[in-house]
Amino acid sequence: MENWSSLTRWGLLSGFSNIQFRDPGYPIVKGFIVPYRLENEIIDVFMLGEEEVRRYSRILIRMKEFISDCLSFCREQGIRLNRVEEIELVGDLIAIFLRAPLVRDVIPAVMPTPTRIHLLSRLGIFRERLSALQDPLSFLKSSYDALRAIGYLKPFNVLNDKALSEDLERCWFLFPADTRPGLNTSSLLAHLMLTSAIAWGLAVERGLDRESVAKLRLAAIIHDLGKPFDYRRHVPVSRQLAEELLGGTISGADEILEYVERHHYHADTVEARILKEADELASSIDRLVVLARELIGGELEKLAPGASISFDVVYGTGRETWEFWRELSERHPGSIEQLTRTFLKNLREKLDRFTKPIAPSPISGELERTSQELIIGLMDLGGIQDFITRFTDLRCVEAASIIVDSMTMAQMPILIHETLASEGGVHYPIEAILYAAGGVVEFIAPRKLLDDIIKKLNQLRSIIAEYRYPSIRFAWTAFSSSYTSLSQRLEREMRLKKLSPEEILCEIDWSTMVSRALCNICYDKPAEDNGRCKRCDDLYEFGTQVHFRRRYESAHEIGGKIVEPEHVFQQPWESISKYVVEVIAGHDWNELERKIRGDAAISWRNLAVIKVDGNLMGPFMSTSLSISDAYERSVRIDLALKKAFERSLDAVYRGVEKVAGELEAQKAVLSTIFGLLYMGGDDSLMLCPSWLSIALSEVLGNEFRLNMGGVRGLSIGVAVGNCRASIWSLVSAAGKLVEETKNAFRGNPELSGICFDIVETGGTLTGVSAKLRLSILRDELVSLQPIPINGERSLEALLKCALMELESLSYERVVERSYLLSRMKEIMCGMKEKIELEQDHAKKIISTIRECLKVANEALGRLPTSSDKILMKNALSSLVELYAQRQLARVEEDENWSYRVVLNIISMEDEERRAPFYDIERLLKIMGGGAF
Repeated sequence: MENWSSLTRWGLLSGFSNIQFRDPGYPIVKGFIVPYRLENEIIDVFMLGEEEVRRYSRILIRMKEFISDCLSFCREQGIRLNRVEEIELVGDLIAIFLRAPLVRDVIPAVMPTPTRIHLLSRLGIFRERLSALQDPLSFLKSSYDALRAIGYLKPFNVLNDKALSEDLERCWFLFPADTRPGLNTSSLLAHLMLTSAIAWGLAVERGLDRESVAKLRLAAIIHDLGKPFDYRRHVPVSRQLAEELLGGTISGADEILEYVERHHYHADTVEARILKEADELASSIDRLVVLARELIGGELEKLAPGASISFDVVYGTGRETWEFWRELSERHPGSIEQLTRTFLKNLREKLDRFTKPIAPSPISGELERTSQELIIGLMDLGGIQDFITRFTDLRCVEAASIIVDSMTMAQMPILIHETLASEGGVHYPIEAILYAAGGVVEFIAPRKLLDDIIKKLNQLRSIIAEYRYPSIRFAWTAFSSSYTSLSQRLEREMRLKKLSPEEILCEIDWSTMVSRALCNICYDKPAEDNGRCKRCDDLYEFGTQVHFRRRYESAHEIGGKIVEPEHVFQQPWESISKYVVEVIAGHDWNELERKIRGDAAISWRNLAVIKVDGNLMGPFMSTSLSISDAYERSVRIDLALKKAFERSLDAVYRGVEKVAGELEAQKAVLSTIFGLLYMGGDDSLMLCPSWLSIALSEVLGNEFRLNMGGVRGLSIGVAVGNCRASIWSLVSAAGKLVEETKNAFRGNPELSGICFDIVETGGTLTGVSAKLRLSILRDELVSLQPIPINGERSLEALLKCALMELESLSYERVVERSYLLSRMKEIMCGMKEKIELEQDHAKKIISTIRECLKVANEALGRLPTSSDKILMKNALSSLVELYAQRQLARVEEDENWSYRVVLNIISMEDEERRAPFYDIERLLKIMGGGAF
């Protein structure tokens, strides 16, 4: 090991930015088990270089700034921390800083994200005001009220920095924990988090005092910080970085620095031995040595300098290992990258499109290591969708969705923290929560504290049951070096919990047996004087505060500018609050005023419900090979959807701004922001103007698929009706259309698909009617749905046909054309000609489709009666084509273009001779938004 004084030979001066990058004698390559999208290119491998390391230096500088801001804030608030509490807080702040960009804020202005709630809790903001052992709404309101009382916090300056978030996200995915092919698929930052959690758990289980545990944990979370600068000699670099990070932050950090410097060597103390053990255990669970030998062992033997190789050396430690890879790279330039690509190719073949888990067979020296000192726990919220969608008021739905996120990412983690602090005087580190999203919390804990956690968890379950929030199920298993084995055991335990009858944790509410009016929102409990039960009344008030009103009274960044809805719509909340759904449907105040006065030129706009769900996400997650891989996949899913949504808002703004100006573009974006009910993981439910729904769906489906490296897509259901119709019937219809899409693409999960429908004025679209209509139209050979977003016979193809665009359509162009289709020409004098042209084309296409189908069906009706209905139906498109060709020859050239559209529709027919006649008609009507 290089001694500390030798750092001067490398030019390592004080400060993060002065440390120089140095490769280990061969290229550093990061491999991606799931292909990664980087700057609009999907890649399998990434070559690490000086540019990314400079980015990493800037991140470390901002990390120290964040820690300093938080500690200063504590002092300003009069929060006194003893030495141990200070060390514990710094460790938590590092974990929060590194994880914050992975929990993306969809609409930052509405609510503090659970990550920020956790930060506020750790900064002592809530003090006695926030306890996790209360009903979820009270917990959420307490955190929300506390934040509003305190106002803007300086530490959020760093967390709100978008450029920093992008840099941090790149570091999570681009820096490997190991440089060797196969093993270079693991994440360095994930390794730091896991090592810290394991070291903390072992230290607590073995009875170390609180100060020793705190120092050891902090050393663990920063022990490999120097790797991006110098993987081979990372230990002394990590020590220098730790000294720079902690200098001036906490006093007496010498022991922590010693742990960092000795984590590979000289494990002569209990703490040092625990850190070394934790590092090795974290590495063994993330480093896929067995798979690497199996998948590229043959290639390695062909390339190796000698006749045979020792895998104990190749995938071992020490100078001999480094020299082997350096020598291999010198003899065979590009071999590190090629071996990584071969590993990924062979691995993906075994995973079979990420649908089949693999369990590598243990070989000598690689047997599973199971720790009886640590457990992996899993908390799962049951009945989330039923809870969110059971309410018949949008405010309650919004409050319910926020509650689910808060329970998952804040309340249950804080409950564990409170439990261990109160029962055993133990500080629970944030990184010991391995994963928290989508109603699932996975965490590490010492075995001896398990009973305390279960006891407190059961108390929370009783409280939740009384208020009928989503139920909490809990399972656990012993920690293991084999993630495949560990996850299978944990999944089996959770499955048993779900199949077991749950204990009734609350008393029967006999008041529901009395002949009283039921709540007009949940239809579950007796109503009070206002027509709502107490629970729904609380949800309604909170939903009003944080959803529509909060969104309307907050500033939003749109098109690079900070925009206030009140200025855009030129009306206070008191006026707009009566017409929230109408505003979401796309009405501005001018239209609303005229409609209320009875202006016949104004029609009520159509509203769309968009339901989104990922394809085969269960198998995708169950094929994870390590904790690092599983964490990366879960983060990738959530980021993929939220980034796709951000891109869709950008497309909406740019498309409308081009054709109608900045103000109209802002209105369109705000209508979409107001209507977002839920987005997390691979799941979303939103309301939006009908005319925007197709464009939004196209962007969401395509961008999600690209963000997922092309291995998973979305299933999207779009249900459209008048904005004065029942929203909940549309929600039901959108859900059923999603189900149909998921079933259709079960064999092609990497594609995004869509199914859409619209009900005419006065009709009702429900889950039952939507499915029945789809079945009838497919049976009549006039619909292809569900269809993919891109490719042949896709949404993209339908749009090009319906909008008569020969070239590929950009997102912005679809928005632009949709906007014109949906305008009420009587009140837009400056654009009247453009609007008339667009709408007349759409009407002409629809009438021509109907004309051709009518003639074809009449011809079929005149044929001799036949029992062969399939033969009769198969003649439909031929007769339509024959009639369209005839009309092309008969009608004047400048009038016959709509028959060419019909012929283009026929060219998209599938193997069963279905053609998207009614798909085109419904598509145009949806994009028209009720204007024609």
